[in-house]
Amino acid sequence: MNNDVFPNKFKAALAAKQVQIGCWSALSNPISTEVLGLAGFDWLVLDGEHAPNDISTFIPQLMALKGSASAPVVRVPTNEPVIIKRLLDIGFYNFLIPFVETKEEAEQAVASTRYPPEGIRGVSVSHRANMFGTVADYFAQSNKNIT
Repeated sequence: MNNDVFPNKFKAALAAKQVQIGCWSALSNPISTEVLGLAGFDWLVLDGEHAPNDISTFIPQLMALKGSASAPVVRVPTNEPVIIKRLLDIGFYNFLIPFVETKEEAEQAVASTRYPPEGIRGVSVSHRANMFGTVADYFAQSNKNIT
C-alpha cells in the first residue's frame, strides 16, 4: 500500500513558477468533482465560502479526486483556526483563505495550518489526512507541504 501523502506537487509547481491551470467548483457534488478531476486540471478549488459545502460534502469530493492529477484546493468560509484544522484533518493541504487583510491575519492563517512549534494546529494521530495513522513522519511532512 502506498501511504505517501506528500510531496505536494501543486506547491512545488508554484515554487518553480510553473504555469498551473485549474478550475473553480461550487457544485458540491462528488460525481461532478470526479469529472473535473479527470479533465486534466492541475488544481481544483472546492468552494466552501459561497457554495453549499461543509465537512460532510467535502469528504466525498476529496475521495473523488484520489486518483486524479488535480490538486484539491479548498476555499474556506472564513479565517478561523478550528475550521481550517478540520479541513486539514479530512485531507485538504492547499488553502485559499478569504478575509485576510493584515499581516496578523495572514500569520494566523499560516499558524492554523502548522503543527507546533511552527503553528497552533492541534495534534490528532488518527484522521483521514494521515491515512488514519499510517503515514510515517506525517507531522513534519505536513508542516513542509501545506499551502
